[in-house]
Amino acid sequence: MRYLLALLLLCLLAWAQNEAVAGGWNMKMQAPQGEVEFKFTLKADGDKLTGTFDNEKLVIEKASFADKTLKMTVNRDKGTMVYEMKATLDGDTLKGTAETDMGGSPATVEWSATRAH
Repeated sequence: MRYLLALLLLCLLAWAQNEAVAGGWNMKMQAPQGEVEFKFTLKADGDKLTGTFDNEKLVIEKASFADKTLKMTVNRDKGTMVYEMKATLDGDTLKGTAETDMGGSPATVEWSATRAH
């Protein structure tokens, strides 16, 4: 019984953490052509976190949130570029980096997002 309660508590904790980052976000990211803006939405479903961008060229393949840190794997243009994104949640703001491979060279860019109201 004790193990069942511990498992239930862990599931509730994961759900509560995911709820903290769930919802709509307005994102800005530096790109070679200048600053770009996107909107994305994260959805908490128990201990699972999923998301979608408003741009069909960007697909969130994996998302997780723990210890105020959001991690997402974002696929652009059906595999032409994959971003490993990481950001820290501070109130209604996410701020972090996106790492990718640009023509054989690793690249890291900064990004931020504010909660959409």
